[in-house]
Amino acid sequence: MPCRDPMDWDGVDRSMRHGMTMKHFEAALCGILSAVEKYGNDTTLEGRVKMLFDRVDWDEAGVKRKTVEVWWAKHKKEDEERRAREAAEKRKEELKASALSKLTTEERIALGIFR
Repeated sequence: MPCRDPMDWDGVDRSMRHGMTMKHFEAALCGILSAVEKYGNDTTLEGRVKMLFDRVDWDEAGVKRKTVEVWWAKHKKEDEERRAREAAEKRKEELKASALSKLTTEERIALGIFR
């Protein structure tokens, strides 16, 4: 019998009796797979996760391997895009702070900037 009923997707974002939501499990799975990619024994990132996936009893898990592989590829892309957005925002804030640091108090007041 699988760890979960694959047909039971009602309330997937509600907190379960153990206090975790599906979002928590997704974040945990991301962390685990990221660690496998980074610290596994295979020489390639994809090879490390493939080795792990090869060892999973997917029938016991109650989920199709392909479903997880597709999710993982999509999730990594979303993480990459998020990190790029965060880096761009950080750069923007650094540029703003640098520009503001060059203004005198009188210039800041004239511009309506009181920091």
